[in-house]
Amino acid sequence: MINPIFVALDTPDHARALALAAAVRGSVGGVKLGLEYFVANGPSGVAEIAALGLPVFRVKGVEADDVIATLTTQAVQAGQRVQISTGDKDMCQLVSDSVLWVNSMSQETLDIEGVKRKHGVAPDRITDYLALMGDSVDNIPGVEKCGPKTAVKWLSEFGSMEGVIENADKITGKIGEYLRIAIPKLPLSKALATVKTDCELP
Repeated sequence: MINPIFVALDTPDHARALALAAAVRGSVGGVKLGLEYFVANGPSGVAEIAALGLPVFRVKGVEADDVIATLTTQAVQAGQRVQISTGDKDMCQLVSDSVLWVNSMSQETLDIEGVKRKHGVAPDRITDYLALMGDSVDNIPGVEKCGPKTAVKWLSEFGSMEGVIENADKITGKIGEYLRIAIPKLPLSKALATVKTDCELP
């Protein structure tokens, strides 16, 4: 049986730290699980979490969000419900009937409908949404000047990033020009926005 709580951290060669709590929310032993805890407490926070008896996953060469995605997939396949505690909107792509996204700062909780209300697209379109907008933190190129409203409008009209590409000639104005310029890089953008759910873990 998968442990009810685990923490995934980036190795030193990655910049971000993420945490995931399955089947619980809030804190454990008075320790809040989430990005801000590790940012505030640094390496000592890792030791304190480990002291609580929680598994801490650090896999060399694998980003924490990919560890989380893989363990989440395994938990769901085992019939468990999962709550992901993070400030990273990328992880909304994992939300399903069995998975909730919990903002580690505000404790805002999103299910499938919550993701739609907040971002304007369903969880299975989050990667398309991020690919079109781009994200400088994650080095996702995206389409210049394409913000959330434009990405949602295009996806509502054309269904997917691929649909947007197929209909790029129908999009007028400067933003249409930016889209057509970005097309060669959009598949890469989507790949970068997609978390891996099948990583080899120790």
